[in-house]
Amino acid sequence: MNLYMPEVETACDIAACFAEARKMSEGEINAPGETSGERRVALITPGRLIMSIPCPSPSAVSEAMIEGVRRIVPPQPKQAITVIAFNDAVTHGALNIQQLNALVPFLGYLMGMAFDGHTVVVFEGHPSALKAGCSDTGVLIVDQRMVDHLQKDWLTVASSATRAPRVLVFGGDGSIAELAPSPGLLDKRPEMRVGDFIRSGQFAAAAGAAATLQRQAAHRSDSSQPIHLELSAAARTGFFHAFYALLGARDAGNVDPSNVGTFNRMVSELQRLMDSQGAGFVSRFNMAYFLANMSQLIPVLVAGEPPEKMVEACGRFGEVADAFQNALERSENATAPNSTLAKSKQDRQGRKPWWKFW
Repeated sequence: MNLYMPEVETACDIAACFAEARKMSEGEINAPGETSGERRVALITPGRLIMSIPCPSPSAVSEAMIEGVRRIVPPQPKQAITVIAFNDAVTHGALNIQQLNALVPFLGYLMGMAFDGHTVVVFEGHPSALKAGCSDTGVLIVDQRMVDHLQKDWLTVASSATRAPRVLVFGGDGSIAELAPSPGLLDKRPEMRVGDFIRSGQFAAAAGAAATLQRQAAHRSDSSQPIHLELSAAARTGFFHAFYALLGARDAGNVDPSNVGTFNRMVSELQRLMDSQGAGFVSRFNMAYFLANMSQLIPVLVAGEPPEKMVEACGRFGEVADAFQNALERSENATAPNSTLAKSKQDRQGRKPWWKFW
């Protein structure tokens, strides 16, 4: 999608518009048909209408989801969060959560922040609204794709309007950078984990992060090392779903022919994990290889699901990703991989795509 700075309605009281959006996010005022007191993300359109994006129900939110959000914004103190992102929802017919997520790829994180008690208001960052939008903001989140469309001194204007400047730039690769109030000073924050990306609906970022883990495993001289894994009840459910879906994809011919042997060896190991109800040993490479393949398959598995079901499914798959990534990290050792062997494994196993869905 080619982003741009939308034309906006300027004949309105923009400060009052933001104040109303903040109250809507907090649940003090409601959109027609919504339940009083429900927290939500408020998106201000270029026409200065306020769209309400409801948070998931408490039953659909796991501790792991909240932990992913709190790695970005701590639970205390509660923050007024302002987001600069592409907001031309009406023009693009983005009227539900899945469609809005295409405009704002980190929408899942924003919904989590609102659920956790922060107020979250999204707008486009137009010069006529930038200062008012950032006024009294504790955290400003910026979609990196919109930076080139902002005024040149946007960081100075935004920082001068905030009460405690903290500016986070969300990159398309899933990275998060924190900008100092003075332009040009950049502090890279740790990249988010695969499970966090899945839970927030950032499937491309999840697949990219998992692919990195798979390449790292292929580089290691101990890639065949067995690693112990024990799945929680929630992770088992997600793992069983993903495992059978991968088998179905293979049987339907969706595995690249050059990777069928590698895929079948992974299936053989994971079948033993299935038989033992999610407790057993899996080699380092096959653990990472499964995580990479599952991450690529998730968009297919959740396509067309209603928002509540999609959140629940992503929560289960996120639990699986957490379990596999945690096991990989626990098994790390300081031994450097043999470079010749590593290159050979990468050439054999990492050059071609795993799937042919698209």
